[in-house]
Amino acid sequence: MKVTLVIPQSSLPFTCGMGPGKLLQPPMGVLSLAAATQDDHDVNIIDSRLFRLSPARIAEKVVSRKPDVVGISVNYSTLIKAGTIIATRVREALGTEVPIIWGGNAATFNHGSLLQSKVADMIVLHEGDRTFPALLRCIEQKHSAETLSGVAFRQGESLVRTDFTAYIQDLDSLPFPSYKHLASPERYLRGVVTSRGCSYACIYCSTRAMWGKWRSRSAGNILAEVQQHVEDAAPPRIHFVDDNFPVDRIRVRDICEGMQAAGWTFVWGFSARLEMVDEELLRMCARAGCDRLYFGIESGSPRVLERLGRRYGPEDVMKIVDSCLEMGILPTCSFMLGIPYENDEDVQRTFDLMQHVNTPMVQIHVFTPLPGTPVYENPERFNVKLYLDGDTPDCILQAVFHETAHLSRERIAELWLEGHGIAAERSVERPAYDAFLGKGADQDPEITAGKG
Repeated sequence: MKVTLVIPQSSLPFTCGMGPGKLLQPPMGVLSLAAATQDDHDVNIIDSRLFRLSPARIAEKVVSRKPDVVGISVNYSTLIKAGTIIATRVREALGTEVPIIWGGNAATFNHGSLLQSKVADMIVLHEGDRTFPALLRCIEQKHSAETLSGVAFRQGESLVRTDFTAYIQDLDSLPFPSYKHLASPERYLRGVVTSRGCSYACIYCSTRAMWGKWRSRSAGNILAEVQQHVEDAAPPRIHFVDDNFPVDRIRVRDICEGMQAAGWTFVWGFSARLEMVDEELLRMCARAGCDRLYFGIESGSPRVLERLGRRYGPEDVMKIVDSCLEMGILPTCSFMLGIPYENDEDVQRTFDLMQHVNTPMVQIHVFTPLPGTPVYENPERFNVKLYLDGDTPDCILQAVFHETAHLSRERIAELWLEGHGIAAERSVERPAYDAFLGKGADQDPEITAGKG
């Protein structure tokens, strides 16, 4: 069968569009599905971010492929609006004979409304590497999907949802994500997902609900995928895409030692919770070529950090950031505002840390209760009111879907603008930091050797 997989563009003004020459983050979930189905089907991928077309124009591209099955991937709620337009236009052009299947985080937690609105015929819930190929076989053989694990679909006027019974434990058994189905593979960064799930249960995150407990690939399997990237594309940079890369410290050591032994010259980065990082781990990673690190700091208020279950304070953030710079690693510190526990004073503490932490790479985001997160599922428990209609002419407020016991929706929007200004001012310092890191790496011959 001809299978077309579509990644819609975000409908929010702050997240849509790419600057000239910028590389796109690879759609890892869709690339994994392509790898799982390419041996049995004719697969192609349409990434709306690459083409910069409206949803209606993307639908025209889908229709022109004359697919037998259309898949729409929505990992974020902000993609649902565009996905709905694409699905509606495709349905009008191709009729009901071509099944439209949705998948991803947002589709999993919104499967009922998507099926009821009839923009989706079927939803792949949670992990789709095995479910999606099995569902395609059911469609091809005209069998019912009721026996499959983790699918939802319409049956007449009724909705059917089967239980998702088991996450894949042997992640090494899965094929590596396939980039060859992208229209312009060279426009994408190269990413490697080394684990799934999470050891934590943050109130603003749906990772645990979507992917379950933390599961890991082996160091050898990860290095084999990296080797494939080196041979296929010789990328100057690779990003380990996990939410929290250093959960297993021994595995990190094995990966770093493997990269050093191979003599690869690319640089790389990862994301981590700050309390899992120390000087020893930073030195280990820097010697293997790491030059970027992403921290979700979230708040500069010790009180709020404690309520979030974080085992660090602002002083720890300053110390680890300084250690990163000493190792030749430029850290990004990401913050949120509108957290249920915080008041104006707490937000000002966050702004203070943003201004004084020793890195120009600071970000500020609005705390957003997404479907599948504890705050979305039980807002009353957190004294949060949700605004889900999106009916407002103010584009700023369209990005703020809640208010807390201490901060109104309007106040959160005001504070976001203030924080965004701080982040923009700090970014001016970036060239000086890049120059500093270039000199700093020369002072440690082991780190310099690791970076080629």
